[in-house]
Amino acid sequence: MDENIQEKLERYLELLSQIKKRVQNEQTAAILLTEIARDSRREQNYQKSVFNGNAPATEKQKAYLLNLGAAVPEGLTRQQASMLIDNAKAEQKGMKNAMRMPVRVP
Repeated sequence: MDENIQEKLERYLELLSQIKKRVQNEQTAAILLTEIARDSRREQNYQKSVFNGNAPATEKQKAYLLNLGAAVPEGLTRQQASMLIDNAKAEQKGMKNAMRMPVRVP
């Protein structure tokens, strides 16, 4: 077995053992261990996304911005593109809501 996998297995089994001692229920311990693993994966993915925020904007982001009618400046990062997309969508939503609002004529 790969050493990295073996190390992870040992850590999970030790953690499962500790959880079982605290909750006194094997099924509950397994559920808690699953949640801990999910949280760990979420944190890893979050860290990757934060780290990649300074990477150049993807072609999909640029195309979406153009489709929204927004400008795509040179050197745009993924994080900046994400913010521009959010702003453009909010702006469009605001325009749609303004068009739907009834106007009272005195």
